[in-house]
This record gives sequence, structure tokens and C-alpha cells, in this order.
Amino acid sequence: MNSDLGKLTTSPLDSAVKLVALAAGLRVAIERPLTPSRIAAVVAEACAHWRNRDFAPRRETVAAIAAAWGWSQPLLDESIDALLAPFSVDALENFARHAPRRSDLVGLIMPGNIPGAGLHEIAIGLVAGCALMVKTATAEPIFFARFAQTLREVDGDVGARLAVVNWSREYSELT
Repeated sequence: MNSDLGKLTTSPLDSAVKLVALAAGLRVAIERPLTPSRIAAVVAEACAHWRNRDFAPRRETVAAIAAAWGWSQPLLDESIDALLAPFSVDALENFARHAPRRSDLVGLIMPGNIPGAGLHEIAIGLVAGCALMVKTATAEPIFFARFAQTLREVDGDVGARLAVVNWSREYSELT
């Protein structure tokens, strides 16, 4: 695995104190007013980057997941393409116009069997105005960490509303 890729994946979270601090930071982030349209545009742009098979973070992520799981890179590319297909600017803007406005902190636990599964919930939550704490599967901590990095690069304020964490099952009290 590329050493830079490892730096961008989630660090294992090992204490409730760290989890509470992370949640406090997310609550601060949702206090910054952002329009649903702005959030939708940012999510759409991040997804557009990830639809490009030559986008370096995508290439590195696909290679790392394929190596870790023994899957083929072409299979992962097809899966990620299918996952990202619905996230056009028009679709996300339409959702932004009709979505109920929320300012909740929402926790999501992502499955580990399909890289990126749960991206729909992330897009919906962010566009609705929520801050999201995403716990990745121990087996696949890479995709969402890299996607969150892309969001932060596109727009730091929107990206600040998404935290990606990972911890082992031995820390059941955190879950």
C-alpha cells in the first residue's frame, strides 16, 4: 500500500474521550450556515472526481482495496462507477430543493463487504444539513476516509461535517 494512502485512512479510535471530542467538533461544524445547494454542489463535485478512473485517490484506493481483499481492480472500478452514477449535480440539486433541513449529528456504521456502500446515506445526510460520524468496517477503512479527504479538498466547511473513524470490535463500548 502507498505510504501516503495509509496516512489518509482512518486512525483507529481507541477511547470514548476521543469519540466525544470528535462529536463536539462535528457539532461546531454544523453551526456554520451552509446552504443545501452549496453542500449538494460540493458532494456532486467530489463524486465527479471519483467517477474519473484516473483520479489519483481513486486509483490508489482501488489498488489498495484490491490488494487487501484479493479482488480485481476492474471489478472494483465497475462497482464504484455504479455506486457513483446517481450523484449528478442535477440529482443532488433537486434533492437539496426538497430535502427536509436538519442540523443533527448522525452516526453511520458502514458495511465492509462492498467498498463505498453507504455513500447514498452520506450524500443524503450532508445535503440535508447533518454532520456525520462514519464508522468504517475494520476490514475496509480506506474508501470513506479517502472520499472525506476529497470533500475537504473541494470545500473545507462541507468536509468538516464528515468524520470517518475506525475501531476494532474489541472496543464494543465505542460502538
